[in-house]
Amino acid sequence: MVTPFLNWRFTGVAWYQGENNQREPKNYACAFPVMIQDWALNFKNPSLPFFFVQVATWRGSLTDIPNLRIAQTSALKLRNVGMAVSFDLSDVHSPYGNIHPRNKTEVGRRLSLPALQHIYKQKVRLGPEMDKAVKTTGQNVSVAISFVKSSGTIVLRDPLACPTDAKYCGQVAELQTLDGKWHAAEYKLMDQKFVLTLSGVKDVKSARYAFADYPYVVIYNDVQLPLPPFVVHL
Repeated sequence: MVTPFLNWRFTGVAWYQGENNQREPKNYACAFPVMIQDWALNFKNPSLPFFFVQVATWRGSLTDIPNLRIAQTSALKLRNVGMAVSFDLSDVHSPYGNIHPRNKTEVGRRLSLPALQHIYKQKVRLGPEMDKAVKTTGQNVSVAISFVKSSGTIVLRDPLACPTDAKYCGQVAELQTLDGKWHAAEYKLMDQKFVLTLSGVKDVKSARYAFADYPYVVIYNDVQLPLPPFVVHL
């Protein structure tokens, strides 16, 4: 499908979206960055800028949208690749289908930011980016998520009401105990760290945030951009 355009020359690629790949997120984590590299090779532009929109909210049966969002981030390891987050623009009543939020102006604005940075070399502020997770064990287990310096000032918002059926909204943050079960964690912002706590547990092995079809989004920075969902193994 791309072959007829190989003689074209263009500045960069805007990719939106890919929800059908939710059936095979593990494969997508490999296939998506390989596709980007293949396009760069075939268009004879090794540094081809590629910017994509992370999949939005979706109320549907048999979905694995949360894992697909994580799989999409595998492309961020490539040079000149950027991501726009859209999962806080829930639009369950959209006449175009609930995975297509009507507020495309904001989707487009967020997609423009990495393009302005990578292509036009403008100094723009991007969304929060997780740096590392530090676990503390004892009577309770806590995990402190810190952010890279360029994230700016981190802001904790109150979660909005679930816009759809509760089963699609999940939890704000969860910790996984050693038996593999996920548990809703208490959370707070302390010294610019997002701290997750699970009481009565001696140890955990993973943490995740906003891992749901319609996640509760509570972490933003001071330019009103949300933290992408994450899963981190400790």
